[in-house]
Amino acid sequence: MATASTTLAVVLFIVVIASISVVQNAADATHSYEQMEQSADYIIYKNEGSTLAKNGITGNIDFSSINATYVIQSAVNAGGNVYLKEGTYVLDWNINITRSSTIMSGAGAGTVLYLEDGYSVASKNPWQPATIRVGNSQGGASNVVLRDFTINGNAAGQIGGAAAIGVYKSYNCLIENVYIH
Repeated sequence: MATASTTLAVVLFIVVIASISVVQNAADATHSYEQMEQSADYIIYKNEGSTLAKNGITGNIDFSSINATYVIQSAVNAGGNVYLKEGTYVLDWNINITRSSTIMSGAGAGTVLYLEDGYSVASKNPWQPATIRVGNSQGGASNVVLRDFTINGNAAGQIGGAAAIGVYKSYNCLIENVYIH
């Protein structure tokens, strides 16, 4: 007999498979990290314990905090192309992508989204438990790209499990070279 959490995982898996394309061969990637950074609307990076989001057009620091989730979410909410430089970004909440045509990319496996100890995606958002969510129960997002970073779920430090990436009511999404631990 399936439990509620087992049923949720199966439904989530089916939704994700039906809604995304996954590029499995890293050699097929035709972009460079330098090009991605130069074309970014926001460049996220670490500096002396803080996470900053530099506006790629004005060069101004639009968002800055010791809370990486706040900075990344603020840049994603602004929309466009968000580039995360190499580094470890500790998350204390989901990253929610609800704007179409958002690109969130990193500098490869060395760009790590790391779930803090005691993090429980399911308890913070039981209806859509995922570290990165594309779309939500109110609506989806189209043409979203997630590429070139690592999600480290920090399994040893967690209360419960959830999906690394959830795609809800969304279409034309691409996940490329995302490493999940």
